[in-house]
Amino acid sequence: MNDSLNTGSEYLESIAKEGELHLYWQDVDTSGKPTGANHLLAKYSKDRTILKILPTRTSPTDPFPQFGNIEELWIPTPIGPSSLEDITSHDNDYSSFQFLGMPEGFGHWFRYGLTIPKNYAGIFNEINELGQYRIVDMTGRNDTPAEDSAEIFALPYSVFFDYMKSIERTISRTAIVRQRINQACAYNTIAALTNSPKQKVFPGRTLAIKQITAAIDETTPLTEEQLSELATTVDTEAKSMAQKSPTEYKALVQSMELVSLEVLIEKFEENLQKPNLNEKSWQKFFKNNDFILKQIFSMPVVTYADEATVSLPTMSGGGTVITDFVFKNPLTNSMLILELKIPSTPLMGTKEYRGKGEHASDIYPTARDLSGSVAQVYAQMASAKEHFRNIARNSPDSTLIEPSTLTGALMIGSLNNLTAQQSISFNHYRNSLHGIQIVTYDEVLKNIKSLHAMLTAAKNN
Repeated sequence: MNDSLNTGSEYLESIAKEGELHLYWQDVDTSGKPTGANHLLAKYSKDRTILKILPTRTSPTDPFPQFGNIEELWIPTPIGPSSLEDITSHDNDYSSFQFLGMPEGFGHWFRYGLTIPKNYAGIFNEINELGQYRIVDMTGRNDTPAEDSAEIFALPYSVFFDYMKSIERTISRTAIVRQRINQACAYNTIAALTNSPKQKVFPGRTLAIKQITAAIDETTPLTEEQLSELATTVDTEAKSMAQKSPTEYKALVQSMELVSLEVLIEKFEENLQKPNLNEKSWQKFFKNNDFILKQIFSMPVVTYADEATVSLPTMSGGGTVITDFVFKNPLTNSMLILELKIPSTPLMGTKEYRGKGEHASDIYPTARDLSGSVAQVYAQMASAKEHFRNIARNSPDSTLIEPSTLTGALMIGSLNNLTAQQSISFNHYRNSLHGIQIVTYDEVLKNIKSLHAMLTAAKNN
């Protein structure tokens, strides 16, 4: 079934290849012609009984897998692919093709890639972290054809379905607890102003709700999810608390800041003790704790995107340039990009530039990894200046950003690995760069610790 559909805003095409049926999606230009990368988003097996989904970010030029190592998710074919019109429909409200019959828990908009919704992606992230699996087989079949069974992880859809329901139950229970804590917070705020007895939060009847309530009520350590819910509650009540009980509110904010910093410092130090932690793992850590990254810049910034494309692809879909993080100055809308390398990356050469012993110059050359990383950041900056305005304009939910005067930053290596003379040469080198700031991992950690010490002192005074 070689077939195609063109709505004037996007283009779908099915092509038979080596017995399988491949589904491609493309954006179109103002004249209605397909343009940009041709994204392969799904494949049908040779017998058309298995639908192989390629969870891919496609908006608008990012053709990279959602989960890194995992390239395909296999499910039983929901609708026989006799024609594109049978398996797709075009939603005028969203101006996008949708894949008909997709099971619960799977994306169905071609324009945004057939990705897994954020709430349910955790189970695939865990499989991805195992590192060896390229395919997740959710068909439940024992006779599934396999090119290499060692690359396939069997995850029955029934198990995934139960996982989704568990996630939904947790979200629902947390909402119940949040409502109770909000009510108690409101009551106790008024009680403090009227000298009335305060109210305790009702712990709930089910074990799960009791545990969540206890955690948020500080009787047990908080998990990341519980911290997130607590942050939402505080954010909701912040204005009221600040107006009615400014002293108590200030103390609460200071305590939360200190605890958050202590946890971040502990995690940061723990990660630094893992020499085999790769760039992807560091990216994930900083994505979840982007507060750390914001300490690099001497200006207010907000996270704009991570693993962002800063150049347009070639006609074949290649040639894209990716940077780890894009930040935005909310005051000027200017753009800042950050590239990450690992803490063990060499910074300086091990031998002096020339001379030996007492006649040595005491000047060290930069290591190849450092000079190459700086060149990489400069290339990203050049691409962003030329292309990023159009990329942002065509991206859903993007906000105004100005790349013409962007700056760059590189987090790499550690000063602890340098001798005193190497440190001098390193500082000479990074101070000579224009438009790029280089910071080491131990310097960032030191800044976070200094901030913690400052907040502790302020709280105790």
